[in-house]
Amino acid sequence: MPGREQLAEQLQKARCKTEQLLNYRDRTSQELKARLMQAGFSLQVAETETRLAQQAGLIDDERFTRLYVASKRNSGWGQVRIVRELRRYGIDLQADPASCAELFDEQDELRKAMDCATRFRSRAQDQRSACFRRLITRGFSVDVARKTLSQLTF
Repeated sequence: MPGREQLAEQLQKARCKTEQLLNYRDRTSQELKARLMQAGFSLQVAETETRLAQQAGLIDDERFTRLYVASKRNSGWGQVRIVRELRRYGIDLQADPASCAELFDEQDELRKAMDCATRFRSRAQDQRSACFRRLITRGFSVDVARKTLSQLTF
């Protein structure tokens, strides 16, 4: 049957592309499917290869999320920015508040914000507003930024 042989050949090529993509960096299932489709594979082939990669443990959205959050937290990113960026990869933490609470600790968020604020230097006349903008830009919530600034003197 030529259709089956062609599908098997496409799946083999998709596996090679998957390995190439994953050798570069870890991916989410949605991201892998989209990248395979961008590479010219059909939706059926992309979905099948993504499912096979998940079953083989090559991609794992929970692992990706844990590692991504840890990496970005170490870079000084706030929760809001991390959650927003994860959405771009097809991970919606707001849909699962339990996992969101598991990944983010409020006290740690405040410590990270305080660290960011104490290292912040600006020539602006209104240091408090400039620091507030910096915290928001780094991805800290308005509430965390306000709590942090309430502990600082300018």
